[in-house]
Amino acid sequence: MQFDRMEAVVRPRNHWESIDLGFSMVHFWWKPLWKIWCMVMLPVFLLCLFLIYAHHFLTAMLILWWLKPAYDRILLSFFSAALFGEQPNILHYFKGLLNTKLLLSLTFWRFDLARSFHLPILQLEGLKGKVLHQRSQLLHKNTGSTARWLTIVSFHFEWLLSLSIIGWLYFMTPSLYSEYWFSLWDILFNEKNVIVSMTLDIIRLFFGILVIGIIEPLYVAAGFALYLNRRTHLEAWDIELDFRRIREHLNKSVVL
Repeated sequence: MQFDRMEAVVRPRNHWESIDLGFSMVHFWWKPLWKIWCMVMLPVFLLCLFLIYAHHFLTAMLILWWLKPAYDRILLSFFSAALFGEQPNILHYFKGLLNTKLLLSLTFWRFDLARSFHLPILQLEGLKGKVLHQRSQLLHKNTGSTARWLTIVSFHFEWLLSLSIIGWLYFMTPSLYSEYWFSLWDILFNEKNVIVSMTLDIIRLFFGILVIGIIEPLYVAAGFALYLNRRTHLEAWDIELDFRRIREHLNKSVVL
């Protein structure tokens, strides 16, 4: 691994510093990240939109939520490339869906609370079988509990942000029309208001994608940073990088 090409400072961190590093990645690369995110979510949005027009709103929202492991793989492909200053084409990011046990992540491992931390092991190291299990156990020590809490907190922040958006819409509604909020349930399930109901479903789908688009990159980047920090502690990346710098300095001194 070419540590000297890393855009981040390589050094041992505590768990919370690592999570903060992940958040800094999102802040630093937010423009290209959102371009990738929009390209990823466009087909998902169209699929959910079709289901809404077919009067399957709950199915659409379930699919939007259930496919998070697929989004995470594309986001991780972006972060792992950007960390080394690379800007590959769009096909590179979608390759992250291949050979990474996506089917297992969408079924048996769907409720893995340390999903963002385990994902780099599955996607970047290319291990299988017993070797993968042993590697996961090794990296999981001293970091697994933080990774699980990261998932729990991220889940609650999604709900908090969703409720905040609903509250913002409510308080931004003129008082003249505020009584319509109390009849929202009737509007959603009244067959005479199909157009209104479908419009509200599309708005909820849009805000659902917006909330996931805000929280999920932070969640994936934080899990990736925890993974990098765990490997730094285990493999002494910072010491190896220091030795490389010393060697380069000595080589320059000999040339002079």
